[in-house]
Amino acid sequence: TFQLALACVALRQKEPVRAVLVFLDRLLNMQPPLWEQHVQAAVDASGEALYQAVIFALADSCPNEALPRLSPLLFTLNARYGATAGHWLQRALLSPQFPCEHVDSD
Repeated sequence: TFQLALACVALRQKEPVRAVLVFLDRLLNMQPPLWEQHVQAAVDASGEALYQAVIFALADSCPNEALPRLSPLLFTLNARYGATAGHWLQRALLSPQFPCEHVDSD
């Protein structure tokens, strides 16, 4: 389910993207002990892929109506993963697949 949600972040249709962002927001904001027991392992394993999917969607594919849902998702990932999320951001922006030109390491 989590891998399917990652793939759906890149869709360009408003309703599927909205639904998957609501789903991810609820997962990422689960409180202990549900977070540790049911969600954390999946996010730990795929957190960088999720972060990259969200950054790529912001830069390219996200419908305008879904943009306000992406910021809280990034905020939650940053809050949960701290410096690790910063590394994910840097790798996403420097990825050859990043959908925008003129991004460099500075």
